[in-house]
Amino acid sequence: MNRILTRAALVLCAAQAVNRLRSEATQVVLASLAAVGLLAACDRPFVPIRTPDLEIVSPDTSVVQTAARLTLRLRVTSFRGISRVEVAGEPLHSVGNDLFEGEIDLNPGENRIVVVAFDSESVPSADTLRFLRQTVLRTSGPLDPYAMGGWTASLLADGTVLLLGGAPTDTSQATDRLVLFDPSTGAAREVGHMSHPRAGHAVTLLPDGRLLVTGGSARGRPRGVHDLVEEAERIDPADFSTVPLRLVGDPIRQANHTSSLRTTSEGLLVDLIGGWGDIQYRPNSDFGVRKDFRSFVIRGDSLIARHPAPGPYLERLAGHAQAELDRGEPGRGGKILVSGWTADGLDLENHALLLDTAHPAGIDVRTIAPPHEPRNDHAAVRDAGGLIWLLGGRIPSAQDPRDPAGRVARGGSVYVPSFARFLILSHEETESWPFRVRPAATLLPDGRILLAGGWSDRGTAQPTFEYLVPE
Repeated sequence: MNRILTRAALVLCAAQAVNRLRSEATQVVLASLAAVGLLAACDRPFVPIRTPDLEIVSPDTSVVQTAARLTLRLRVTSFRGISRVEVAGEPLHSVGNDLFEGEIDLNPGENRIVVVAFDSESVPSADTLRFLRQTVLRTSGPLDPYAMGGWTASLLADGTVLLLGGAPTDTSQATDRLVLFDPSTGAAREVGHMSHPRAGHAVTLLPDGRLLVTGGSARGRPRGVHDLVEEAERIDPADFSTVPLRLVGDPIRQANHTSSLRTTSEGLLVDLIGGWGDIQYRPNSDFGVRKDFRSFVIRGDSLIARHPAPGPYLERLAGHAQAELDRGEPGRGGKILVSGWTADGLDLENHALLLDTAHPAGIDVRTIAPPHEPRNDHAAVRDAGGLIWLLGGRIPSAQDPRDPAGRVARGGSVYVPSFARFLILSHEETESWPFRVRPAATLLPDGRILLAGGWSDRGTAQPTFEYLVPE
């Protein structure tokens, strides 16, 4: 009986072993079939959908275009190859090495051109190219003996322009002279004097049409705190009379700064932004580039400092320029573009800021991409179409970008709000323009931009004015 049970157990074990082998063999076969299936799938590889890459080779989109028709060259790449490229629905021609070329037409002003590229599987990639086509008509006239640098230009209600202060050279003593310029004739005449000689000061138009003058330097370029003009004054264009204003709080020790106006619950405020000045006040003065703005409440014949000095942090700005992005009544506030560069033994700092002076919480500051070609000691002015022009000034030295003086530049840049970027005026178009450091600029009622005086590359006042007409 025991032998029978033993044989049965052996037969059962053998059967189980055979079943295990059959099961393992089946798994091997199934695995082999799966492997064959995967190998077959490799004949049709899985490819992720990737759109072609577009790169503009020419023209330079950072430059303002002057021609009505230009050649567009694009580099278009894809690992599957490119079947065709279209611009505004028209095909570009392949010229080899992933390059495609064709002619495009530009309208005056802002242009948006859609480019679509298709790979060999008809997967498209689209991009919008932005160009500004702008030419500038320029005429000029004599300004001597009144030409200055470091002065300001204020458009008056009757269409004339009041030029204030300035200095004949960037090292000489400033003047207190008020000069009235008539754009209809190009004639200038002296009409009065400020309470103090000033260069590099700021002028703010008040709601009643009078002008608030703040800060500045007693010489063309301040060399220390001792050169700074601490007093403020108000000028009435009706008779060109001046009234000194009483300061409450720390004095104004700023030059080559800018100013703006806004209304708050405290009343009318003037904000002074950056500039060369006293960056310490107490216990001792320290001359340097300010990185703040100071606010003063205008009350009667007094300016009351709202913040202790130095005020809220901003950026290191001196010799910068600003212009209004939107126009409104004086004191209402609005958006302001500020741009400039500084270098003082440190790395170059190139800044562009958008200030919203009508923000409910106070001034809202937003940093934007700065100009490709940094400028300071320049003029900024809004044209009739809403573009902001940065004209003249200095750009960083090619030999030493950290040189605080930089080098005197011609031409300028244009900020296009709808593109949210700066474009450079074509050097070929502006190479004949005179050098102007700290010129005076304003937009005239007929759409012309007046650009007057400024220092040349030799530091002496340019004896001419110019009318620029963007077209």
